[in-house]
Amino acid sequence: AFYSAMSMSEYNLIHSIIIHGGYYLMRLQGSSSTVKAKGNQIIGNRFLDFTYYGGYLQYQDSLIVRGNYFKNQDSSTYACYPLYLYYVSGAFRVEQNNMRINSVSSLYGIRLYYCDATSTERGLVANNMVSLTGASTYPYGIYNYSSDYVNFYNNTVLIATASSPNSRCFYNSASDNLSFVNNAFINLSDVLI
Repeated sequence: AFYSAMSMSEYNLIHSIIIHGGYYLMRLQGSSSTVKAKGNQIIGNRFLDFTYYGGYLQYQDSLIVRGNYFKNQDSSTYACYPLYLYYVSGAFRVEQNNMRINSVSSLYGIRLYYCDATSTERGLVANNMVSLTGASTYPYGIYNYSSDYVNFYNNTVLIATASSPNSRCFYNSASDNLSFVNNAFINLSDVLI
């Protein structure tokens, strides 16, 4: 796995690699919520057979996550987070990623947690494909918590899990100034948003 925690590794390009098997496949972590690592780019990689986290990206500024493929262990019994952004700020980009996730536990395709952009430097989540399958009773395609000034454009989310009143293609809480354009949310389980 790729691991850089509690450091100021900045302006790195992680490109065209395959990371296979592990609890965390990639963990990038800046110093704190007020001292963030800047300008890291994760582009064109394959994250395969992970147990829990595909990418755990914390305390980042102006992060780019583009054109990656995520697939967890088949029929995993663990809660699964293919892409977890935590305290990411600036004009961050999450785009053109493809996720194929199967679990009997909780699923979170793209999770944004305290990822605040600004009115002049908005975050972008665009052109991603998230497919969640299995017997999960808590599947969330895109989970947005307390993350302001983010644009959600042209994303496709498919939930084809066991029937559940808890399934959400898009879940939002405590977030302001969001923009939605041309997203396709397909929930074969129960609830759309």
